[in-house]
Formats: sequence, structure tokens, C-alpha cells
Amino acid sequence: MTEKRMKKFLSIAISFWVMISSNLSVVSMATEEDININPTDFIEISTVNDLINIENNLDGNYVLKNDIVLSGDEWRSIGGGLEFKGTFDGAGYTISNLYSERGRSLFSVLGESAVVKNLTISGNMVANTYSALLATTSYGTIINCTSSGSVRQFEYNGRANSLAGLVLDNYGYMEKCTNKAMLQHAGNGKSKEYSGGWLGGIAAAQKGTVISCVNEGEIISDCSESGGIAGYNSSFIIDCVNKGKVTAMYDRSNTTLSVGGITGVNDGIIARCLNQNSITSIAVNNAYATGGICGESIRESMIIDCKNIGTVSSSTGNIGGICGQTDINVGYFDENDEFIVNQGNIVISGCVNDGKIQGESNPNVYVNVAGIVARAWTLNGMIKVIDCTNNGNIEIIKK
Repeated sequence: MTEKRMKKFLSIAISFWVMISSNLSVVSMATEEDININPTDFIEISTVNDLINIENNLDGNYVLKNDIVLSGDEWRSIGGGLEFKGTFDGAGYTISNLYSERGRSLFSVLGESAVVKNLTISGNMVANTYSALLATTSYGTIINCTSSGSVRQFEYNGRANSLAGLVLDNYGYMEKCTNKAMLQHAGNGKSKEYSGGWLGGIAAAQKGTVISCVNEGEIISDCSESGGIAGYNSSFIIDCVNKGKVTAMYDRSNTTLSVGGITGVNDGIIARCLNQNSITSIAVNNAYATGGICGESIRESMIIDCKNIGTVSSSTGNIGGICGQTDINVGYFDENDEFIVNQGNIVISGCVNDGKIQGESNPNVYVNVAGIVARAWTLNGMIKVIDCTNNGNIEIIKK
């Protein structure tokens, strides 16, 4: 991450803390001003061969002149592991029929100076590895892009991998993007060997900035962390909406999962986001955390002015209209290999739940159900729930 971008991220974080203390509205965030997203020296792309030949100049600026239908054969990602550093303007057109059994996205890696905008990418991926339609990793800027079709994945060598509609790992900036693709990771509830993986409609692992993005695709997952927008968030998700049904299915007796309308696990800031569809966990033993906005919020994270109107339900674990569980006691190992427990505050402010919250009463498993947060867990620091409202019905079904 560039020093300029880091300073901007820090200033955004400070503005959120000011908002909490002074009750001000969140100001809008602009795109990176140091990135030229409207270059004039475009190279026109009108055929499949033109698209493939981008490989010969990964610093170039390109514009689509028409829709392109790929052959349907195994796709080789643009860049092949190298960074694309130029601009790709889809100009409102679609690249369709992308197919891969090896998790190969349209682009391999988008560098910090890369810009991809105004593009729809459609395809059907059936892979036993990490998969996303637009890019495997992005450090750049993605604006007004849409993914459609389907991304399906099955466990490989006993490991649960990650998948997303648009970007697998986002370290950059995404704005006004939409996932319409159906996402399915195994989804049969029979994968007992290994727990892991992230699944999200926009990004699997969200470590950059996501603004005004929407998930419309259905999600069926047995990854450990799943959400409509991201599986895991450690940075900023702002003004995003989940419209897709999210279902997590697990049959692992020795593991846990977290699932939410916006993100499975929140380790950053979520603000002004909305979940509109049902969030469901189906697990034998440990659903752990299920929430309308996030399954679990950890460390010094924040959830600000968010709303859930979908039904949130689970057979086990912690079930909350906004957040299933908060946990400050997530630490790290220092250079001496000693475990350091985090000390800080988790803030949930100005949030509203209008959705029904439903749990099952089962003597063999635990269940906690609440309109805002089902379980708050801390040994250090504080968990602050400020000006939040629950209007939804809370229901326990006896098994």
C-alpha cells in the first residue's frame, strides 16, 4: 500500500471516531486522486485475440469496443501471475463465457496503478481451488463492474478454499460494483475434513475499501467465514447492500463458522450497510456466529448505522440481528512467540434490526438469540452498543 493511500485510510478511520463522539454523519469518500482513471491513449479491444494480447503490454490502456464471447475453453488469466498496471475500460460491454476449472480469473493481479471500470464479466467456473471471476488479487481500483453466471467450488485435498464473485483478495478500492453470480462452495454439508476458507459476493478477503457495492447472487457455503459482500473484512465496507440469500451449511463436529449479510467476520469498519435477505446457518454442532450484518466482529472493529431487514436463523450458536458475536479477545503472537491479547473497544452504533431472529432449542447444543448482539465476549476493553434498536421478533423453536 502506498504512503498516500495509507494516510487516506488513517484519516477515514479518524473521521469515524469523530463521528461516534460528536454524533455527526459519515462523509463520503472519494476515489484515489493519484490514479488516472480517464487516460486518452486507449488501445481498442474488439476480439478474443485482442484480449489475449494485453499480455504483451500490461502497462497499456484499453477500451472494449463491443461484447466479447470467449471460447469456453480453459481461460488463462491476463498477466499469468504478473501485475496488470494499466487501465481497462469496459465501456458498458460484456465479456462472457469465461470458463475455468483452475480458478483462473479474467485478470491475475491488478497492481496499485491498475484501473478496471464499466465492465461486466460473465462466466461459469467449476474449480477445486481459489476462484473469482474478475481478478484473483487487486491492489488497484475497480469501479462500476458486474459479475454474473456462477462460481462453484468443491474441497480440494481436504481443504476449504475461498471464492468470490468479483475479486478473491482485495487490497485496493472498489466502488459501485455488483455481483449477480451464484456462489457455491460444496454446500452439501458433508465436508468434515477441514475448516477454512472465505466466501463473499464482492470479495472473499476484503482488506481495502469497498463502497456502494451490491450482492444480488445467492450464496451457499461451507467456508468458515461467509458474507454477502465479503467473507472477511479488515478495512472499510461503506454503503453496501446484500440482496442475495446466504446459507451456510456445515457438518464438521470440531469446527466453527461465521456468516453474515455483509461479512462473515468483521475486523474493520462497516458503515451504512443494509441486509435485505435471509441469513441461515445449518450446522450439526458449532454454527458459532450468525448475524444480519456480520457473524462475528472482533478486535477494535466498528459497525455504524447499519440495518437488517432479513430473517436471521441458525440451528446452533449465537444469532443476532446485527451481529452474532463480538470478541475482543483475538490476539497475536509477538516476536518472542508469546500470545498477546488485544485490548480495545468494539463499537456498534446507530444500528436497527427489523428482521425476525430465530434459533432452535436443542439440549445437545447451545444457542443465544438477540435483536442486536447475541453474545459479547471480552477479557480486555469494552464492547459499546450505542443507540441501537430492535424491532424484529425473536423466536426459539423447540426441537
